[in-house]
Parts: sequence; structure tokens; C-alpha cells
Amino acid sequence: MDKLAEIVSGCKTYNESSENELYRISAKWLLGVCMRYCNNRSDAEDLLQETFIKIFKSIKNVEYTCDKQFYSWMKTVCVNTALNQLRGSKGFYNDSIDENDPALYCYPHEITESDDIQDHIMMLLQRLPAGYRTVLNLFVFEEMEHREISKMMNISESTSKTQLFKARKMFKKMLEKSGIKTNIYEH
Repeated sequence: MDKLAEIVSGCKTYNESSENELYRISAKWLLGVCMRYCNNRSDAEDLLQETFIKIFKSIKNVEYTCDKQFYSWMKTVCVNTALNQLRGSKGFYNDSIDENDPALYCYPHEITESDDIQDHIMMLLQRLPAGYRTVLNLFVFEEMEHREISKMMNISESTSKTQLFKARKMFKKMLEKSGIKTNIYEH
């Protein structure tokens, strides 16, 4: 039995050291997923805690077949937890956002070579309106089609496509204004 399989087996019997170990080996990675769906680190940490509560409550019903399958299941729990919280947010799909508002593109400083570009890109992603950010995440990172996104978010396919179009446009402008050069939208 491999290490993760042992940990999962222990978690199924509510073994505290197994639960702590699962948290230790996966919290940083899942926090990254949470950060993509939240406005700030504090909200992402709250989402991470809620995710682990759900993981530990339902782990006994998961059949462990391999590490990849298990990590995929944990990520799905995380994304679904984020989506459930976001659906309850007031103004989730706010189309009245002024994309020309200079406040959306204000940054504390110019990007330098010593800055961590990934952290800066995450900060920019978090500044996107929730609807834009969520559809962008589902389409790009979760590799879902608009049909799947529309069902999952209870929106039309055209709303999903519109949110993605607006998200890409705004995110590209944010990247340009911050001095990050990229060709990520040329496909």
C-alpha cells in the first residue's frame, strides 16, 4: 500500500494523525485552488477549511484507486465548495462593472525582476469580478466546456461565453497595465 493510500485509509477511520498528514501534504496545493476563486487570502483560507471539513466528512465514501484519482476528487470538492459559496454571493454576475474604471487597474508598484510573477498574476486574477473569475477558472483551469459551466452555475451557455470573453479582455488589460507581457490569449 502506498503512502497516500495509507493516509486515506486512516482518514476513513477518523485517525487524527492521518487527517493531519493529509492536511499537511495537500493544504498548500488546495489553498492555491481556493485563491483562484476568492478575492483575498483570508477568504481563501476560510474556503480551504470548509473544503477540508467536507473532505473529512465524505472521505469514507470515496474508493481509493490511485493518487491521481484521489487528488482529483479533493480538487472537485474544493471547486464545488467554492462555487456553492459564490452562488450565494449577492451580485455574483454583475454586468454593470465599468471595465474602464481606473481603480481596477491600480497597483502598488511596477513589476520588477525580483517580484514573484505568479503571486502578482494571482493578485490580478483575484481582482476580477467574481462571475468573470469563476467562469475563467472553470474554462481555463478546470478545462470545462461552456455547456458544463452553464449547467454547473445555472446560467445559459451564452452567459458563460460572455463572462469568459469579458474576463479575458479585462485580465489581459490588467496584465498589460502591470507590465506583464504574455501571449496567453493568442489561441
